[in-house]
Amino acid sequence: MADPSHHPRQQQLSAGSHKLSGSSLVYASAACLATGGPLLGMSGLSFLASLTLLLITSPLLLIFRPLVLGAPLVLVGATALVLLQ
Repeated sequence: MADPSHHPRQQQLSAGSHKLSGSSLVYASAACLATGGPLLGMSGLSFLASLTLLLITSPLLLIFRPLVLGAPLVLVGATALVLLQ
């Protein structure tokens, strides 16, 4: 015989020791979508802004790469000369 607690037309869902009705599940899902939807949209916009800035600054990093790599090497060399004297 089938277990009555696993009936497919059961109106209440059990979550631990609490019973959830179908309407409370719908309300919880709507609240989740109302808060999560805009957050997901804002994170998508933030990702697109990061990609756009990366595409804009990549050529600048290539152009100024000798300065970006050369300046620390000069500073390390000067510091080594001062410390070795």
